[in-house]
Amino acid sequence: MDRQIHLSALRFQDDGRHCHKLSSAKIDSADAPLCLHREGIHLQSVSGGAQEKVPLPELWRFDADRLISVRVGAIIAAAGDGRRFSNHGDSPRKQFAMLGGEPLFFHSLRHFLASPLVERTVLVVPADAVESSAELVNSDFGTGEVEVIAGGAERQESVSYAFAAMRDSVDVVVIHDAARPFLEPSWIEKTVEAVRNYDGVIVALRATDTLKSSRNGVIDTTLDRSLIWQAQTPQTFKVEILEAAFEKAKRDGVTSTDEAQLVENAGGKVAIVEGSTFNLKVTTKRDLVLAEAILSMEADD
Repeated sequence: MDRQIHLSALRFQDDGRHCHKLSSAKIDSADAPLCLHREGIHLQSVSGGAQEKVPLPELWRFDADRLISVRVGAIIAAAGDGRRFSNHGDSPRKQFAMLGGEPLFFHSLRHFLASPLVERTVLVVPADAVESSAELVNSDFGTGEVEVIAGGAERQESVSYAFAAMRDSVDVVVIHDAARPFLEPSWIEKTVEAVRNYDGVIVALRATDTLKSSRNGVIDTTLDRSLIWQAQTPQTFKVEILEAAFEKAKRDGVTSTDEAQLVENAGGKVAIVEGSTFNLKVTTKRDLVLAEAILSMEADD
């Protein structure tokens, strides 16, 4: 016999770790798994779907008698030395360069702090910039909203430090390059939702140019561009596979420029959410000029 589940501003506790308040809901056929997120409630694998949708502040999994929050953490990778941005080592590094009157990394950080899915945010910066970065963040976003930590010599090392800092407090990690200022908030939600069915989900862009493989300046072959995607961020992973990927990379002495490759090497299955040409990575000063143009265009719209 079908039964009804009522959630009415109650506090549900997940294994004694933390509680959340829920909005009211009335759901029939609740023996089936449910997915609850900020846009509403959806029955999974049930004909007809949910009887009612209600707004909720978090992403949830629900299997009839137990409610478990999917704890999401965000890592903003901003520890690069910006060698390609500044050939002479002049200040500031690209992640601290001004875009639209504020540091470059503020543009993406703001979206993670505004996301109802993200419970914890770690900003990883060069060791000599931890104090100044914390002051900037605390001044604009409030004390305690962002944890600022020192990174390592390479991106992979920096992200692993941030991951270690939040490993035990989250179930899913969203990693984003601070040098990509035009993050679409929907990518956070789409990758977090999709990672329920995969080990990882990344934002990527379809290749549109004709692509060649070459050695010593001579073309070997023309690649099938329908199979080629250009990886972007955010990249979202379950913590178990990301932990295994970092451990394997360390054992094998492998260094990669993105976490998806490490997860692939560890046997993980990584899916794609389509990105945007506007999701550029500011690598050179010319890129910063282009970013200013995009920002100006968005302001005009």
